[in-house]
Amino acid sequence: MRKAFNYAVPDVRRYIKSLAKEVLGYGFDGLELDFMSHPFLFRSGEERKFTDKLTDFVKDLKCVVDGSVGPEAKLMVRVPSTVDRCLRIGIEIERWIREEIVDMISIGRCYTPFTIPTEE
Repeated sequence: MRKAFNYAVPDVRRYIKSLAKEVLGYGFDGLELDFMSHPFLFRSGEERKFTDKLTDFVKDLKCVVDGSVGPEAKLMVRVPSTVDRCLRIGIEIERWIREEIVDMISIGRCYTPFTIPTEE
């Protein structure tokens, strides 16, 4: 049995968005989306099919962050360590950077210092 959220489902995106609004209501100056704690965002094999849905969702959350806290607020994402690994789970990280959807990126989940392939 799979226990991860499926971000292709609108109710899942609405739920996460409601949590973000609640958290930001406590005066935090931003939000971190950790896509590495459980890097399964869609049903297996459907990751590329729903990249636009995830990108739109992250854009929505950026608006929530900016609207709740103000322009000084930051949206950070923790994503896999390479562009290819991001795409494999449905994250268009190059687009997020190019379109300035996110303010900060934390890459990978390495346990050995200085081993994350950061060249990309």
